[in-house]
Amino acid sequence: MARTTHYLELPEGWAQMIQSGKKIMDARPISGICAPILVGDHIRYNQDTEITVNKINTYGSMKELVEHEGWEHIVPSADGKDDAYRQILKSLAPGEEKLPAKAMYYVSMEGHWFKYWFLAAGKEQV
Repeated sequence: MARTTHYLELPEGWAQMIQSGKKIMDARPISGICAPILVGDHIRYNQDTEITVNKINTYGSMKELVEHEGWEHIVPSADGKDDAYRQILKSLAPGEEKLPAKAMYYVSMEGHWFKYWFLAAGKEQV
């Protein structure tokens, strides 16, 4: 079965943090381009980092995802949980932090690293 490649943007420096293993999670709310992402799909960031989604876990909100998975994996450069959550909120539209979230595990397409990655999205998928 053919899988879809999704194209997403990351703030400057974050793709490199994923490649180095420092950033192992990407938290995003359910929205147009993120909602249809399924296990097995590919995600290409900023045209230079590509991953494959291996597993998806569901959370009720962005805050729940951050509390459960840990801010260190989402914003490793933050000065603590509060700073990390502030940085995440700055990247969201008003109200998006209350939407359901998915934690999606990934593996590098290039084979250089194998880490976990978490993407906020929506309903449960297996």
